[in-house]
Amino acid sequence: NILWKVEIGGPGDSSPSVRGKQCYLLRSNENGTSRFVQCRRIRDGELMWEFGLDFDTHPKHQKNSYATSTVATAEEGVYASFGSPSRFVVVALDLAGKQRWIAELGPFASQHGPGASPIVVGENVVIPIEQDGPSRIVALRRSNGEIAWSSPRGGDLTAYATPLFVPDEKGGQLVVSSTASVSGIDATTGEMIWEEKCFVDRCVSSPVLLEVGNDRAVMAGSGKGGKGSRIVAINLTRELPAGEPRLRWDLTKTIPYCPTPICVDGFIYCALDSGIARCLNATDGGEIWTERACEKVTSSPIELGGNILIVSETGECVWVAAKKTFQVLGRYQLDDEFLATPAVGDGRLLLRGQKYLWCIGETN
Repeated sequence: NILWKVEIGGPGDSSPSVRGKQCYLLRSNENGTSRFVQCRRIRDGELMWEFGLDFDTHPKHQKNSYATSTVATAEEGVYASFGSPSRFVVVALDLAGKQRWIAELGPFASQHGPGASPIVVGENVVIPIEQDGPSRIVALRRSNGEIAWSSPRGGDLTAYATPLFVPDEKGGQLVVSSTASVSGIDATTGEMIWEEKCFVDRCVSSPVLLEVGNDRAVMAGSGKGGKGSRIVAINLTRELPAGEPRLRWDLTKTIPYCPTPICVDGFIYCALDSGIARCLNATDGGEIWTERACEKVTSSPIELGGNILIVSETGECVWVAAKKTFQVLGRYQLDDEFLATPAVGDGRLLLRGQKYLWCIGETN
């Protein structure tokens, strides 16, 4: 049920971000000298407004774009980030597309360009600046863009993981992964709570919350050369008893690099970059099944209606049952190329291709 598709008007790999009956995404012109935030109506794809920003171009990876970061939304508006070797910015817009403030956060040194996304946490908007050089994670006040706190990071490779916010009894923690470490950072103060130095390769996928009953852990991954090299599960408890390891389990074979896994009902569903799909036990990382779902994948799988949707780079949409046995429920081919992760909003499925924004849903 393809309800509509609209041309986006320029390249970008940001995923659609939904609030109410609108969705937001980024694009650029071909050479990256102009960057844009778009607002589109979910009902019909109509462009409600577009905010533009002049920028400088830079080298990037062939699977990266000048508009890769996904927009964060809140009741007062939206937040988007753009970066280059000369400047890294977060811009705040109201829901009508008017600039509220812009924060200039210095240069961004990277062989492949930036890509991590901002998130809204409490009164702040948080953005990781994990680059090829001195790195940090920054919290900006939603009201005016001033720095609420800034926490240094020790990595030496650009990371693309978006932080994961996990509420707890002390205001919550941000889980951040890079070559520096997988770390739990106090969301209110920016102070490091715990740190696990477990990666030497680049982090592209984002941390994932693993919930099995009342037990919670976090999973994070790294890789290189288009393949995952290690994923780990880490205890989220702020203070562990003496001698208790924080690392729960880790895997080093047949794991994703770019796509972020998803945890549903105590099971982890992975789409590997090669198109292989896996189901793992969230408690110990044990294999449930491993099967080929499609060809190459960069976007992350999502859960919808109790099933898992995997979208290949060439536009093959594969529905897999979230069960202990591998079962493909359906396939559909879209005429586009996809690196962005799908989104769901207003009862519809939104897929951002290289050329079009697609909307799928019931026709009534």
